[in-house]
Amino acid sequence: LDFSIRVDEGAEAKMKVAGYLEKVANLQDRRNGLYQSMEDAMVKFKSSKDNNSFQASLKRIAGEHKNETQAISELLTTVKNINPELGDKVGELQRLDRVYRDHQTG
Repeated sequence: LDFSIRVDEGAEAKMKVAGYLEKVANLQDRRNGLYQSMEDAMVKFKSSKDNNSFQASLKRIAGEHKNETQAISELLTTVKNINPELGDKVGELQRLDRVYRDHQTG
C-alpha cells in the first residue's frame, strides 16, 4: 500500500483561484460602497452648496476607487494566468466598472 501524500494540482489551482476571486468580490463590494458614498456626497452638496467639502469628498473617493481598481487589476493578471476564462470575467467586471464610473462622473 502506498500512503504517500500527493498534491492534487488541479484542486490546488481551483482553491487558489477561488481565493483570488473572493478577494476580487471583496474589493468590488468596497467599490460599490464608494459609489454610494459619491451619491451621498452629491445629495449633500445639492442641499448644502458647500463646494469645498464636496470637492474634498470626491477627491478622497476617487483616490480610494483608484486603489481598489488597481488591486483588482493586479488580481486580474494573476487569475488570468491560472484560468483565462475566469480572468476574462474579471476583465469584464473592470470594463463595466469603467462604464459605470464614466456614467456617474459624466
